[in-house]
Amino acid sequence: SRTMTNYLVYIFLAVMIIAIIISGFFWFNRIIRGPDQEAMGPPKSLIPAGREHTISLETADKKTFLGSWKNLFNSQLLPRQFLYVKVFTKNSSEFLNAHDLFHLMGTVLPPLLENSIAPRSTFGILDTTRGNEPIFVVEINSYAPAFAGLLEWEKNLPSDLLDLLPPGPSYERGENIFLDAVVANNDARFLKNKLGEPILGYSIFNQRFLILAQSPQAMEIVI
Repeated sequence: SRTMTNYLVYIFLAVMIIAIIISGFFWFNRIIRGPDQEAMGPPKSLIPAGREHTISLETADKKTFLGSWKNLFNSQLLPRQFLYVKVFTKNSSEFLNAHDLFHLMGTVLPPLLENSIAPRSTFGILDTTRGNEPIFVVEINSYAPAFAGLLEWEKNLPSDLLDLLPPGPSYERGENIFLDAVVANNDARFLKNKLGEPILGYSIFNQRFLILAQSPQAMEIVI
């Protein structure tokens, strides 16, 4: 009947209107949120990078990663140039952040520090007068527990990061303790070898970004 036909037409129109409203809502929500992570590509470096390099791994394999990482110490960089290194795992289709990197290396962080690490991080190779040195910049979400965790980590920090450091300097501890220092008006702590050379240090810039570096010069460039 005509009444039934009109009724079905109304239902059809109502369904179409609802579908259009829902589609519009998701479209608008997508515009507000911006592109998803896949569309955005790799994370941006937290510090200016003159060059970039991607280490692509089938799986998160430590041996394969270290082989590629250590080759980067031979890179020809401009003075004070930073080579931003991104690590991508194909099986998970993800770029590794600091948490992932420490897990890959088998490093067990003190809980206070681990729980203070935020998602954003950057690591790579920096040119200094001593040659190419590794740099790690990690955003933290809580300064006090992060610093307490770092103090606890000092006893294992050199051995935990040893595989990530370049060959050349002697890594035998001198006084066997980290000493307070000031780098670019920021508090820092550095460990020296038996020759009195700094071999590893850290600072929390602006109480927000943990910087792990081998020398005060490298840390100053990052700051």
